[in-house]
Amino acid sequence: MDMFLIDSFPKAWASFCDADYGDMGMDCDEFISAAESGGLIELVPVDDDALEDAFAEERGIIPGGMMRQLTDKGRARYQKETKQ
Repeated sequence: MDMFLIDSFPKAWASFCDADYGDMGMDCDEFISAAESGGLIELVPVDDDALEDAFAEERGIIPGGMMRQLTDKGRARYQKETKQ
């Protein structure tokens, strides 16, 4: 799936981060695949900053684990679309 077919990348990303997959506008696995192949998100090791989030454990962010985060390209698209 092409990332440009997503109505709102910021909305989809926020829903993904909140584990509210029904509000993403697409299947979660399709979103991950499209966002990763489009260079918008990447899988990285969990760092100390992520563990400080009050909802980290609830969201599956645990020491020694992996998490997805926005790339520079993803942050630019997110910011561009939230300013519109």
